[in-house]
Amino acid sequence: MDNWKKEIVFTTVLYHAIEKGLALPIDPKNDDVLEPFTADLQDMYNHDLLKFSDDGIHYLVDQKGIDFLASMVKIYHLVIDFNIFTYVDLRRVLNKDEHIEDDENECWNYLYDPRFCDKESDDTEDLRLAMMFYLSEQLKGKVEGSLNAYRVVFVQMMVDGLFNQDHFWWRLKTEELFNDVERIVDSAFKWTEIDRDGPNSAHFAGLYYQFGMTEVNKRNGDCCQNEDCKIPLFYYLDNNGDYPADCPACGEELYDEPEADEPEEELEVIPAISSNHFNNHDDCHEVIEQPMWTCDYGYDYDDYYYYDSYNPVADALAIGILCAVLI
Repeated sequence: MDNWKKEIVFTTVLYHAIEKGLALPIDPKNDDVLEPFTADLQDMYNHDLLKFSDDGIHYLVDQKGIDFLASMVKIYHLVIDFNIFTYVDLRRVLNKDEHIEDDENECWNYLYDPRFCDKESDDTEDLRLAMMFYLSEQLKGKVEGSLNAYRVVFVQMMVDGLFNQDHFWWRLKTEELFNDVERIVDSAFKWTEIDRDGPNSAHFAGLYYQFGMTEVNKRNGDCCQNEDCKIPLFYYLDNNGDYPADCPACGEELYDEPEADEPEEELEVIPAISSNHFNNHDDCHEVIEQPMWTCDYGYDYDDYYYYDSYNPVADALAIGILCAVLI
């Protein structure tokens, strides 16, 4: 069995055991769910993911098994952000009311980017896997391992509620699930195809990656400092691009006024991808036009488009998790 298939089986069995608090029978011949996976249970024991219980007739999840499942959960949470690329309209051109004045490709930060759609249509492509491979390609040689597309698709299925679907265990036992994963990987849109008729796929893939991850920030709505509110404040920018003094949804004061007898604190300049990059109000610092990779964070980065303008190593850590060797 290929490693990615083992990962799927191991993840499923560990999730089954940990979430339900089950001890797994060493001889599961009377267990309708686990009986087809008898050899896999032994293999998991050989990989130190399971250990014998004191009664000698059950497996318990060992610490390495807990760590293995925790790694899959990290990948699960990472993949969620890439859901912004599920339905991307590559043919959609921003009109002049939608893009900033000096870049026809960049959407205003107070608008949802219409190229990132909510549902599938004849004009949309699923770029989730393509964007992960684009990022992996840009960081080749900077992280160990390689992107496992089968693992990523399985985790995407987990995000979509795979474990709660009817006949899940039957599909795993008959390898129908493996066939579905392989079919999705084989038919997935590739980032090298974004520029359909030209040589600029890397350039456009970078733009879509940048704009998509900026869009994640917008749509998450984690903007108001009131944890119970989290309203996306970019909706309330005035004509001058300023936020209101108080959150329009909950009334929370958005900025602390400096004391009259104290000099105003000089805020640190935080560089961003562009002068229109969205900022949370509690980091309301000046934003300047400066490529992030020139900033001195102690890391050597080439110029590619990346997500977290406050932490230029975030993408390397992310792709490192996706490329990690688990078994």
